[in-house]
Amino acid sequence: MRFWCFLLCAALLLSLCACAQPPVLVPAADAAKIPAAPTAEPTTETAQPARSEPEAVVSEDIATAVLSEYSKEVYVRVSYPVLLSSPTASASIENFVEELVAQYRPEATDLALELTPPEHAPYWPDSDLALELTGRITFCSEELVSVVFEGLYNAKTAVHPTNLLISRNFDPQTGERIRFADRYVIDSALYEAFVASAEATITEQAGGTWSKGWGTFAEVFSCDEETFIARLTAEETYHTFFTQTAVYISLPTSHSACDHQEFPLPYDTLTPIQ
Repeated sequence: MRFWCFLLCAALLLSLCACAQPPVLVPAADAAKIPAAPTAEPTTETAQPARSEPEAVVSEDIATAVLSEYSKEVYVRVSYPVLLSSPTASASIENFVEELVAQYRPEATDLALELTPPEHAPYWPDSDLALELTGRITFCSEELVSVVFEGLYNAKTAVHPTNLLISRNFDPQTGERIRFADRYVIDSALYEAFVASAEATITEQAGGTWSKGWGTFAEVFSCDEETFIARLTAEETYHTFFTQTAVYISLPTSHSACDHQEFPLPYDTLTPIQ
């Protein structure tokens, strides 16, 4: 009897092992989340609405690299995805990371580092300036790759650290940047769809209420239709990134509203450029 029980258990174990499959590229909507980048707490005590973030594409074809620099003057740590199947796209991502680091380094900001910092700063006590970002791919196809970086920027002279979300879309074949305006029409209809999405997102996050501590709707967005169209077309202060189900638009906000907010525009609300 023990012999047959042993054979039965062995067969069951082999069948379970045979079901294991190697990881494959999956849509962002179904992918497991990469651990979130650090987020600075707002300086006010008002509770903030929950933030829903698009999930990252997970694949054995995506590796992670880290660009770092640690000294008394500078703390930099940027982890970014490397698309093994597309050296061209990976090179573009790496170049973009180097641009980001150069943008926030002390040499480019002319900081008065000798000033005495506020008592509650800095968040990194061993450096005068710090930049920490975590990158992830939210969409990956033969035509487009979207990369999103989230994290913190802080200087000893700042009152508080700044939450960052910076994205970039690339053509994986050429490595060239792809803007929202390259793919979709930006007009009054899009602005109306954006406002509807923003109102729905905020209502859901706030549980149907809006706290005075977050400021008014106009203060959060700081734009009318004309301003929205101009900023989205330039895509400098606004950032866009693609997912399996929608294009997200990230807008800068006040620090009490976490410095940035993202709103989805489902593809069926967008008009492709002919």
